Amino acid sequence: MAISATLPSEALVAEPGGSATLAFDVRNEGAEPEEVEVSLEGLDPEWVALPQPMFSIRPGESERVVVLLRPPRTSESAAGDYPFLLRVRSLGQSQMGQTETETGILRVRPYHHLSLEISPRKGFITSTRNANMFQITVANLGNAEQTLQLSGSDPEDACAYDFDRDSITIGPGMQDVVPVRVNPKHRS
Repeated sequence: MAISATLPSEALVAEPGGSATLAFDVRNEGAEPEEVEVSLEGLDPEWVALPQPMFSIRPGESERVVVLLRPPRTSESAAGDYPFLLRVRSLGQSQMGQTETETGILRVRPYHHLSLEISPRKGFITSTRNANMFQITVANLGNAEQTLQLSGSDPEDACAYDFDRDSITIGPGMQDVVPVRVNPKHRS
């Protein structure tokens, strides 16, 4: 095979909103100059910045290729491993259509971002009303599933909090609404 390329064996690691650099050499092991096309498959095209997808290599020489992989900091960039395929194809006359492929893995790290909102904002107790019902909206704005334990407290320790559930699990980009009943511990 006149064209060769080898990817690093370890997974590339990227922080969402950051970048990982994939650097590798493409070598012309043939006797003729070669036009080469490089492409990456299996990743979102918006994540991939390949400054020079086509170039020429003289016989016996190598060309360093640098690819930036940039998963955005959104919940759609789910944490985990993303396999990809590097394809290096000869466009020259001597090896027309010859293709070398290598597999790699991009590991997107998790990040955590939760949002909580309570409705209504205030409650009150009267002689005929001894509890308040609230709804807590929990949104997972991160890129990894979150399991949350639910509890409530106040600075004066004046109220008891009764949640419908003890815990919730929320996927990335998802939200859940949890009802909570709040009762005063002592009636004055």
